[in-house]
Amino acid sequence: MAVFKDKRGFGTRLYYYAGSLIHNQVQSGDVKYSINSVLILCIASYRVTHRQSVPEGKVFFKYGMMESETHEMFDGDKLKICFLELERFRNYLDCNSDLKEQWCWIFNNLSNFVTRPEFLDPSFDDIINDSGTKNLTMKEKLAYMEARTLNERERLVIREGGYIQGFDEGMEKGAEKERKSNTKALLAAGVPAETIASALGMT
Repeated sequence: MAVFKDKRGFGTRLYYYAGSLIHNQVQSGDVKYSINSVLILCIASYRVTHRQSVPEGKVFFKYGMMESETHEMFDGDKLKICFLELERFRNYLDCNSDLKEQWCWIFNNLSNFVTRPEFLDPSFDDIINDSGTKNLTMKEKLAYMEARTLNERERLVIREGGYIQGFDEGMEKGAEKERKSNTKALLAAGVPAETIASALGMT
């Protein structure tokens, strides 16, 4: 799932994410393989530019691969790109608000609301309780927002007070285990050892 606040390269980035998820399902040299369906879900905090007029109240958009005249879905429609335009949502709830509208409200307001909305479905209680940011001080909120920009290794450095040797060793062992697994699979598929070594950077 992608969260966009910047309009630049919106469509290109969605294609990039989708292409990566499809490409990574197959390793170089694979003889037999299958592709699992890929769904890209984007939450946009602005109005996306559309080539055609958009019906009033429409906030969710779903695109798939189909033939332009017959509308036949291509190969089971294994690629879907969907996005939610939060700015098209009227930012309030009433007794007639459905779950889709309540999700939109949650996405728009989770970080800043103080009291639980009257018309919010009870199924959202766990999300509200888990968010926890409403009880943080301003200093804690700033630290939380800064932490969101860190990668997994940087978070571990902070949490463990600088001790990262175990983390690095674990990552290296995991990579070596994956290389061995890939090598066995490729050999079993009849791929020449020289080709495998070249592809995986091994001797």
